[in-house]
Amino acid sequence: MDKRSVGQVLEEMQIELTKESHRRLDAEREQRETQKNEQMRRRKDLERYLDSTYNNVCKEIQALKESLNKIEDYCFQAGACFPEELKTKRDDLAKSVNEYHTSVDRLLYARKKEIREGNIYAGPQNKPDSSPDNENQTQ
Repeated sequence: MDKRSVGQVLEEMQIELTKESHRRLDAEREQRETQKNEQMRRRKDLERYLDSTYNNVCKEIQALKESLNKIEDYCFQAGACFPEELKTKRDDLAKSVNEYHTSVDRLLYARKKEIREGNIYAGPQNKPDSSPDNENQTQ
């Protein structure tokens, strides 16, 4: 028969329980850290994707602007006057391109802000608080 006292057995059990508790806490902490790192990686990936897309859009915008300038240059080189109708169309297109560029800048800023705040959804329609079911429940 074991000659340990009840107190010793209880103390050993307490030590084992404490060790198990620490193992669980460590595992939970490691899981949270892994999830946090994965979330940060996804955020960085999204930011890189947005930056890449933004840069591609900016290149296209620049190409449009250069095309507008080339039209006028070709007319000038040909010794022709740049027709007033084309000037108006060119100016309207240039204005649209600039407005589009501004819109893209704003959208990029908004998306990056969402990413930094942890709202890494595809768009507002996918956010849990804006689903039609949740809206019906609050009414």
